[in-house]
Amino acid sequence: MIITTPEKAEEMCKYIISRFDSEIKFLYDKKDRERGYIETTSRRGEKLKFPFVSVSIAIVTNEFRDFRSDLEISEVAAELKKKLKQMKGSCYLKDRRRG
Repeated sequence: MIITTPEKAEEMCKYIISRFDSEIKFLYDKKDRERGYIETTSRRGEKLKFPFVSVSIAIVTNEFRDFRSDLEISEVAAELKKKLKQMKGSCYLKDRRRG
């Protein structure tokens, strides 16, 4: 969790994602980096491909609405994270709903 002003949130997300994506690849073998994904064999002998680890960030602010509790904030963040997990790669999503 990061606490910042609404004006700085998206800029921070872009920075975090950029740094994460540029550094995470060095945790993988050179062969995987060159391919751009991880390749492994399942118990059944099938070749499987997996993308590199990514980061997803939910932005919840009081810019467009007031929250009554931390539970309400957590619920909105969980909704956003669910949507983010459907997207490929590192990304962020800002809640822009009003009231």
